Amino acid sequence: MILKKEVRKLLFQPLKFLGIENNSSVSEVYPSIPETISRDFVLTGILKENQTSVKVKFGYGDEVTETKIINLNTQSQTVKDWEVSTFWAQKKLNELEIFSKQNKDEIKDLSRQFGLVSSNMSLMVLENVEDYVRYDISPPLELKTQFDAIVKNNRAAKDARLKDLMGQAEVMTENLKAWWKKEYTVKPKRYPEPKSGRVASDTARETDIQEVVVTGALGMRKRDERAAASISEQRRERQMSLKEMSYVASNAPQALQGRVSGLQVGYRNEYSNSSALINPGKIKTIEVESKAEYMKLFSGTNDPKAIYKTYLQNRKKYEDLPPYYFDVAQLLFKNNDKKLGLKVLSAIADLDIENEELYKLLAYKLKQAEAYDKELFAAQKVLEWRPFDPQSYRDVALAFEDNGNYQAALDNLYKVLTQSYTKELADRDNGIEEIIIMEINQLIANHGAKLDLQNINPKIIADLPVNIRVVINWNKDDTDIDLWVTDPNNERCYYSNKETEIGGRLSDDFTRGFGPEQFLLKKALKGKYKIQTNFFGERQVGIAGPTAIMAEIYINYATGRQERKIVVFQNQKEDDRNEDGILIGEFEF
Repeated sequence: MILKKEVRKLLFQPLKFLGIENNSSVSEVYPSIPETISRDFVLTGILKENQTSVKVKFGYGDEVTETKIINLNTQSQTVKDWEVSTFWAQKKLNELEIFSKQNKDEIKDLSRQFGLVSSNMSLMVLENVEDYVRYDISPPLELKTQFDAIVKNNRAAKDARLKDLMGQAEVMTENLKAWWKKEYTVKPKRYPEPKSGRVASDTARETDIQEVVVTGALGMRKRDERAAASISEQRRERQMSLKEMSYVASNAPQALQGRVSGLQVGYRNEYSNSSALINPGKIKTIEVESKAEYMKLFSGTNDPKAIYKTYLQNRKKYEDLPPYYFDVAQLLFKNNDKKLGLKVLSAIADLDIENEELYKLLAYKLKQAEAYDKELFAAQKVLEWRPFDPQSYRDVALAFEDNGNYQAALDNLYKVLTQSYTKELADRDNGIEEIIIMEINQLIANHGAKLDLQNINPKIIADLPVNIRVVINWNKDDTDIDLWVTDPNNERCYYSNKETEIGGRLSDDFTRGFGPEQFLLKKALKGKYKIQTNFFGERQVGIAGPTAIMAEIYINYATGRQERKIVVFQNQKEDDRNEDGILIGEFEF
């Protein structure tokens, strides 16, 4: 019997549905393309009026051989026991999935609304009404009343959290302004004192103090022992010099503009704090090298073409391992071949993996390589997949800033403070407003003339330039990474010492989520600063490999003359880590 059916299929053309005649009373008819009729045939659509007649065409190949008239009447043909809309949605979904990439958004919306499983959605077991609320899927009729009540309550709770977030941002702005205005007095260095022996006289000590005296507003003069005046004359000279300095400082803006004998003077603009804080310094970044086994293939090779050739020879073996592409690209960047490095990175997109961890790392690497248009593309993909994470908006904002679109950068940063979040996410990311406030005000300080600030809450606008700013971000949820900054006095600023003697300030410790964490120092003390990260807790390893960190390192932030360097690396094996953290950079002032 089965054999006869198969032979029949070979000898005879099957009957096909070939469509309907044009009818303005119906829309969204599915199937909308020819379909072979096997047993049962279901035709679905949306009726705009109460009744109409539809002429359905059938035939063989492309030839219509017969038609059938179907009369539709909503008054007499309505059924209650069938979810007719679900039949229609499934038919539409079947056609959308023929071109699933182009129709991805519509597939997602349709699947969510009608509770259908598609290639773009995971299979979910919906056990109770809370599950329908969580995934925003319309429930069966018997759960609809309860569903609507929960949604209404959740909306009210989100609105309250949204109001609280802006209120927290206003409080944090005042907190940052108070920190910025605070004067931090560093305790003088103490030297060992002799327990016995000669004690210097008061006169001798005073003479030592006068070793260097101020002689004017334009410089310093070391005391010449052979031609020194008396102590009283020196004291009088110093007092006069200080008066002269005060006079010049108070009258320079009215009298002068430009440089005079090494003294910089000029008119103060709206952000008057910035110019006074500019402090020439240097940023040194430390490359954290990958210890992956495949890196041995490139050992001793510095020629980019040879590196690329080795990469191609071994790509088949590692083609499903994303860290392979990142590490090889980094090696090419290190050897000054940006073109080949970006070519290797582009292979990540060819893997066609929709994974936020992978694309966050891709965005980090592209930012480091200054491929800003591609960075924006990767960041926007993450925002598309995770629009409920504040970090997604921040990453897009920073990518817009890199591309010179400062208004879009400002708008997306502000969205972090004006989006509604679930209670879980609000708790996870509590404190992120401190980082966002600094970045909003940096945009205003550096590009204010190009920005429309009409919709920005004036209570979060503040002038907050700093000598040092470090921010770390990471690409995995449910991860705890710590930022450490050690100053020239050997005091470490970290999660249990968030404010240092010289004024270093650390933002809240993020023990879950994607960070970020931020270190600020208004006035840098002369000397070296050490920047480290510590992997306190990494709870999973996904397809993107170990957790990746991006550190943004700035000097003279929000002064108009800021400098930035980027460090990107992935966590190394547990037994290879330095117990005292991973050194990623240094400042020197």
